[in-house]
Amino acid sequence: MLKVLFIAILLSAQATTKLNLEYDAKKNPPGEADIKLLMNRANQRLGSLQKPVGLDGCEIDYAIDREVNLEQDYVCFLPPKKTFTEWVFDPNDAVSYELVKANDGNLFNVRNEKNPNKKLSNDTGYTLGVNAKASRENTERLLSFEMDSKLYTARTKGPDGQYKTSAGKYYIDTYEISRINVNFEDKSRSDNLRAVGRVGLRMDSTNSDGVGAKLQDKWHDSLDRYKGLRYEQLAGGSSDMTLEAEVGLKKILEADLGQIHCAAAGTVMMGMDSKGNPLLTTKLEAQVSTGTMGGRSPSTPLFLIKALQEAHINGRERSTDQRLELGSYVYAGKNISVYAGLGRGRHVTNAASQILKDREMINYIILKANKKF
Repeated sequence: MLKVLFIAILLSAQATTKLNLEYDAKKNPPGEADIKLLMNRANQRLGSLQKPVGLDGCEIDYAIDREVNLEQDYVCFLPPKKTFTEWVFDPNDAVSYELVKANDGNLFNVRNEKNPNKKLSNDTGYTLGVNAKASRENTERLLSFEMDSKLYTARTKGPDGQYKTSAGKYYIDTYEISRINVNFEDKSRSDNLRAVGRVGLRMDSTNSDGVGAKLQDKWHDSLDRYKGLRYEQLAGGSSDMTLEAEVGLKKILEADLGQIHCAAAGTVMMGMDSKGNPLLTTKLEAQVSTGTMGGRSPSTPLFLIKALQEAHINGRERSTDQRLELGSYVYAGKNISVYAGLGRGRHVTNAASQILKDREMINYIILKANKKF
């Protein structure tokens, strides 16, 4: 049976009556008949309200003008309290995993050794990016854990004054920007206007074996028999760590044109890092999909086209990423869906560090898997 507790508390001269209806949703969730009965009893107990008591929770109050005193009456359904672990790892969450690989794509052009500053190859500047993200989402919030790495390279002379080693590898300087982020979106007040935030650790590595540098070495070594470019990273690397935090808002717009589904989102975040540098992030997304065609839903369409622009400004560099993406949910089951997409866009970076100054066309591979509980 539904356990009900009525508590009346008189506060201050304006006498506030607070009525709490408690239940244990896990063990004995209320049925529709129970809710109606409780609402009738609540209305009788509280007297004549300006509008009927609803189920929206404790956030809604009702004012009653009784002669002189102004009373506020509350009717609350209190869900079971969650621990922090239960809040983060809610068993009712939908879980998704996403992997995005970015590459300048041209693996076989060779830079002019007599003029290494003249770009004849795309395999320099911003040359490799990897983004891996795991997300948990429910009706109240979206929480994601993200790892992002961007590798920049530049040809240089080695200790022997040459641009190549005796084994035919090209000497390079590397600069890698890696981040580990915890991202948050609050959907409790509105699904279309969300409070968003990010807390992260940024690591800047020069000539160090970071994630991107290791992946590039493995990839190019595997292409040796195809005459792929191979590199020798200069010694004497260094690294620097910085904490970052940003907060802001995200606005989402959606519309259906028959079976076609359209969506757009804009995000603005501002913050600061541990060195006192201001941070600004803006992001714009627009998507058109086949929506409900083929018996699918707008969340798992047969085909979609997406345009994205993201800009970051901080005390060290300014970067912009633009991408056009074509993709499909190649599998859409009852609880599991799988997405695959290809993209192409432009990456622009302006910074005091010469190696970070770049304007590059980038190819993307996007893989995503979703699971509903």
